[in-house]
Formats: sequence, structure tokens, C-alpha cells
Amino acid sequence: MLMYLMNSDGELEWKNPSLTVAENSPAITATFPDRFQTLAEVNAERAPQELANYNKRWSEIKAKVQVPSADSLYTPHSKLTGPHPRYLFAGTPLAEMKRRYQDAAFQPYVSRLRAQVETIIAEPVPGKPNLDAEDPLRPYAEKLAPLALVVKLEPNETLRAKARTVLNKWIDATIEWGLPLRDLPLSQQIFGLCAVYDWLYDDLTSEERSKIRKAIIDRARWMRDPINSSAAMWRGTQHSANHNWFNYSALACAASVLWGETDSPLEPSEPKTWMDEAMENFYVVEAIQPKDGGAMEGFLYQDYGLRPYFDFAVLAEQLTDGPRSFVDTASVRSLSSRVHALLPGNRGFFTYGDSEPKMFSSGAQFRYIASRLKDSRAQLLAGIMEKNYEPQAGIEIGAGNWRTIFWLDNNVATAIQSDLPLQNDQTDIGIFTARSSWAPDASFFGLRCGPATGHTASTLMGNGYTNGHGAPDQGNFTFYYGEANVIPGSNYARTKLSRHHNLVAFEGRDKQQNQLVDQLGGGQAWFGMGNTYSKIKRHAAVTNVMHHPAWHSYMCDLGGVYLLQDSREPAQSFYPTYLRSITYLTTGAVVIVDKIECPQPRTFHFRLLTAAQDMTSEGNDFAFTVKGVPGKILNLSKQQFESSVKKEENYVWRDGKRDVAILTARDQTKAIFVTVLAMNGAEKNLSVQADEKEIIISGVSGKETPVSIQWKPVDDGVPSYPKPQ
Repeated sequence: MLMYLMNSDGELEWKNPSLTVAENSPAITATFPDRFQTLAEVNAERAPQELANYNKRWSEIKAKVQVPSADSLYTPHSKLTGPHPRYLFAGTPLAEMKRRYQDAAFQPYVSRLRAQVETIIAEPVPGKPNLDAEDPLRPYAEKLAPLALVVKLEPNETLRAKARTVLNKWIDATIEWGLPLRDLPLSQQIFGLCAVYDWLYDDLTSEERSKIRKAIIDRARWMRDPINSSAAMWRGTQHSANHNWFNYSALACAASVLWGETDSPLEPSEPKTWMDEAMENFYVVEAIQPKDGGAMEGFLYQDYGLRPYFDFAVLAEQLTDGPRSFVDTASVRSLSSRVHALLPGNRGFFTYGDSEPKMFSSGAQFRYIASRLKDSRAQLLAGIMEKNYEPQAGIEIGAGNWRTIFWLDNNVATAIQSDLPLQNDQTDIGIFTARSSWAPDASFFGLRCGPATGHTASTLMGNGYTNGHGAPDQGNFTFYYGEANVIPGSNYARTKLSRHHNLVAFEGRDKQQNQLVDQLGGGQAWFGMGNTYSKIKRHAAVTNVMHHPAWHSYMCDLGGVYLLQDSREPAQSFYPTYLRSITYLTTGAVVIVDKIECPQPRTFHFRLLTAAQDMTSEGNDFAFTVKGVPGKILNLSKQQFESSVKKEENYVWRDGKRDVAILTARDQTKAIFVTVLAMNGAEKNLSVQADEKEIIISGVSGKETPVSIQWKPVDDGVPSYPKPQ
């Protein structure tokens, strides 16, 4: 395994090309006993080119984001060479941690930590797992820190002794298994081993310290090795992904606990190189984050990624001095706006990207925001998340529960939920939510429409900047009527097709004749990472928003995410005009008007994926029930469209098929679909008229003046999305 150190120009240099993998680190031969020679050859032949590629990518990003040098971002604090424990404890002195551990206010969290550790104690340490898999290596690595914390703080000698014995077994197993091939378990092993080394430093024998220190070094070097393709994939370019945050947080953690070590197999400048890389990396991470609290990867992966982000941020603020905070920023200050995405009765969150409604994290990250920024809204959100939290697959999603013992500050007030505004616009990421009230039986509307990673990131990095968890969802919406999830949000799925969203689908041509395919016209996944359109089909935008106590209206330009293949066009493809007007009425209805125009005749399918299983067609309209509440879908279009109900099974529903209401316009160049989705009689007295110029909604709130919505050109007729080349 080779070492790469940062030179004075901020580039990485290959320290010793004459060293082979075996000579440099025996740990890697234990991981790859049958591929050792091949890997040595890879290092010898490919490492220089890999480094050149990395330096090129990184220099391009540094120029785009204008990243300062690491030396101007931070100065090592005296705590970095001071006594252990340094990390995480740095912001909360050990004496205070011991006090909290026995304080009644912290007992709900301490009790949970004890229960977690007792469960770990009762489990056998397994044999060698598959090192080329993320799980179960991730939950295995997650066991180290809570065990170490109990060993450090627990007054019960019996439990403390049991925890120490089991901790030793897990440390030995983790080291004996070898190095994980996947970057996430590798990062989590580094963090866990660092926690043990730092928190228990004075309790470890010199032999134990040497063993754990070497394991940290081996893993930190392996994280940065060019032959580690999993970690290399996230380095230098994927700053919007949780993988990147885990990787660089782990490197910073390793640097912080090993800084100043002289009796270790470290090059003197290695910890600084790791810290420099982490500082510059997180500068980019923070710079590209939406400034409205938006989650690039959806809320599930935002929670998962915030754990290493705040681990790093705590380290940066406590162990280094510098002009830049990674906490007191616009992106972090706005994270608690997520409270507006809560569904009625706090049953879950509005979902987009790779998330599911009930995937609450343990809330510790919002306890930290509340404590650090005196944010009462974050305090409210943390309490709601703690009340509803359930561990997912044994992994502490988001900041693990034990971190709350470090971060909770009960002196910060808790916001009153019923006093919060009823609507919230996150215009950077493109998330818009509104509700009739904060009562459990209220109606709720959520819309996703904007660049995949937000306007801030797109402006800095380009329109095609995205990540694999940020499902496009453009123009897709969620609608709840109390606990009835009438129009569900998206759920986690590897394949993301337009038919999984409440959008118009464009039917393919030629070989796909009469086959319903996705917006590419070729049946491909929205985020097939290798597909040729992935870099040019990202952009969508909300071009106008209007708010009123009785209604909220949004105009979306969606044409830029629909690059349609068509041999009749000179360019063999084209972008259609696709404008969506969507108006949420607080009485319990949603008015959807879709305006489509193509240069060549196509077949368009307007689709509403519902939670219903009993939908019937009544003339041009549809009737259904959800959780006993009657609903209607009115077709008020002037054009004559075919109507049908289809039962479909997709990733939104995993317990059976649900009903999809479909309106079909066959072989048209233009279509205007006008529909009203209404629950419990909210369609009464409503009328909607739409033409090429405007939309008129009458009958809103009795004698209210009709709502007038204009089809406005985008940027005075200049599309905000790229044209096909």
C-alpha cells in the first residue's frame, strides 16, 4: 500500500514508487492473499496515472469553487497535540461527560446506550465476513464506539468489564478480517477504531495502542490508495454524496487522534495531509449545499450523511483554529426547515430522492444544531424524531443515539409546532410544502421541482451535477388527507422510472410502439449512471409561486428532463414543451394542469399514482376511497382523452398493486390535461378552465375571486435547460 502526501502546490505525490504492496503493508496481503501480485502491479503501473487523474479533477473543482489552501482554512489547535481524549470529547470535557452520564435529564439516552451495549455483549463475534460487501461490515463497525463509551463512562463495574472484554474481541476480529473493499465500512471502521484509541488511550496497554494505531493507519492509507476503487470513486468529484462525507470525516478523525504521534509507523506529514484533504473537501461540500436546508439525496441519506459531517464539524471547531465554521453556515442554519416536511400527525416526512416516509433518524444531529445555534425549531424536530425513531437494519441512521449525550442542551427552547407557518418554499433545492393546519387530520401537499442537487450546486458545478440517490422526482407531488396518503411520495429504489411518478409519460416510437416507457423514450432508468443522457437531462424549475390563505399555486417547467428520441427530427431527439401548473387548495383538493407540445406527433399518458385499490371510472372521471375517505379525480380537459384505470405494482407500494388513473392523448402534437384531485367532497362548486393563455379556477372558498394563473414563458422564452447537441 502506497502513501500519497500533499505537496506545496496542493497536489498529491506518490511517495515511494519502489515499494510494493507487500513491503509497505502486510495488512493488504491479508485482505487479498490471492491477488497480491496483481495489486502490486496495479500500484506500480497505474498509480501515477490515477494520481494524475485525481489531481486534474481536483484542480478543476478547486477552480470552480475557489477553494482556499488548507493552510488558510485552519491552524492546528494545541488540543491536537494535547492529551487524549481529544475527539468529540473536546467540546464536552470528560468530567462533564461523566456528570451527564448520571444526570436524570440524560437517562433516556444513557439507558438506550446501555441497552445497545448489552445487546452487543449477548451477540457472538462472527467469523470473517465478505469484505466486498457493505453489510454486515457497517453495523459491525458501529459496535466499537458505543462499547468504548460505556467502558469510559459506566459506573457499573460488571457492565463495564463485560463491555471491555467484548470490545477487545471486536477489535481483534475487525483487524484480523482485513481491509474492507467498500468505502463505507472502511470509513466506519476508522471512526470506531479512532474512538477506542482516543477515548480509552489511558486505559490501553502499549501493545493495545500499537495494534489499534497500526490498524487506523492501514485503513487511512487504504482509503487513499488508487487501487481502492470504491473509495477512489467518491474522491475528488462526489462532494454531494454521503460516501464522500464518511470518507473524509474518517481521514480527519484519524489525523486528529494520531496528530503528533512519534512512536508509530507514520510519516511525519501524513496526519497533516489527511487533515488538509478533509478541510478542503468539506469546504467544497459546504459550498455546494442548498442554502435552504434541502437534502440532495433525500432525507434518509441526508440524515446518514449528517453524522460524519457533524463529526467532522465538531472536530474542526474544537481541534483547529480557522476563519471558517462548518456549522454556523446558511446551509446548516436552515436544516431545521425540514420540520415543514412533516406529514399530518408527524407520521413521517414528505419523501423524494431515496427516502421513505417513516424513516426517522435518531435526531442527534438536530440536538447538535439546537445546542450550537440555539435553534428552537431544531429542538422541536429532534424531539419528534426521537419519539418516532426505529433503527433501520441495525444501523443508526443519521447521528447515532449515543451522540445525544454529547450534544443535548435542554436550556434551548422548543418551538411550538402549531405556531409555525403553514407553507414553506425551499427554492434552492426545489422543495415546496403546504398544509391546511398542523392538526393530525389536516391535508398536506409536497412538490419536488428543481435542479437535481439544487441551484447553488448547479451554478458552481454545472447543470449535470448530481448523485445516485438524488432521484429526479421533477414535478412529482405528494398529497395527504389526514392519515390517508392519497398520492404517495417516492420510496427508495435502484431503478427510477417516470412511471413511478405522477407525471406525463411519453410513449416511445418504432421498436417501442405502443409501449409505455420512460421520459427518454427508450425505457431507460432515470439515473442509469452509464446512460448517454445522464449529463444533460437534469434541469427543471419552478418559475412562479403564488400563496393565499386558501390556496398555493406553483408553475413548473419540466421540459428539460425529457429528452425524447425521434428519428423524424434532424437531431434525432428533441425537448418537448412541458409546463405543469399545480394548485393545492386547503379544503382538500389539488388542481393539476399539464401543457404539452411536441414538434412531432406523440402519444402522451397523464398518470396519477394513488393509494387506492378500488378505483372505478365514471364517464371521464374516477372515484375511489383511501382509508375510508371518498375521493374523486375529475377530468375537466377540453380535449377528448381516453381514460383508464390500471393496477400497477412498483417500488412505492410493496404490499400489493395500487390504482393508477390514466388519461391518454394519442398521436398529438399538443395537449392540455386538466384534472382535479379532491377528497371528501372538496370538488364541490369547483370549476377549472384552461387554454393556451391562462388557467381559471373558480369556486375556491365559496365566493372567493377566481384564481387566475398565467402560462408564463421561462426566462422570456430562453429555456433554462440545455438543448440536444
